[in-house]
Amino acid sequence: MKNSLLPVFPFSDSEISSEYEKLKYRSQKEQLSSLYVQIDAAIKSYSRKKSINKSGASLFYMAIILLTSLTTLLIAASKSTFDLFPECELGFTSTRLSSFSLVTSALLTIAVGLEKYFDWKEFWVSSALACKKLSVLGLEVCQVAAYEPTKLSQEDIDKVYQNYKDLMKEIHDNYHKVRLA
Repeated sequence: MKNSLLPVFPFSDSEISSEYEKLKYRSQKEQLSSLYVQIDAAIKSYSRKKSINKSGASLFYMAIILLTSLTTLLIAASKSTFDLFPECELGFTSTRLSSFSLVTSALLTIAVGLEKYFDWKEFWVSSALACKKLSVLGLEVCQVAAYEPTKLSQEDIDKVYQNYKDLMKEIHDNYHKVRLA
């Protein structure tokens, strides 16, 4: 089962190489155009993942801050000697407030554990870096494509494809390093 945090396009050397081998028999402009389409799809995918991971990180940090504050206030209120709401029939006794603080403390523990497990902040930063690097590579493809046909060589295209392959391997390895940490 593929992880939803990974974009759906070739990652492995063999997949990228097989894609490239299919394109080698086309014109050089078609090869560059196909590579640019792959890079553009990767940029869009990582941009989407970047915003998802940013939202996840923000949500969990806000939940942690809220639960930490609420737990502290509930513990302080449960230790107080005066009745907070004497006319209220809900009966906010120190025992009930202690129980609420225990629940918020448990929720805080769960939120911190999930935040560490999913590590949205690290994935957010990783996705942002991937977008930047892919954008630079896309500009490199555009620059090579702008060469006059007489100056465009297969070595230039091979070099750009190798840069793409190396970058995708770096992004994939970084994902696994973050996931295993």
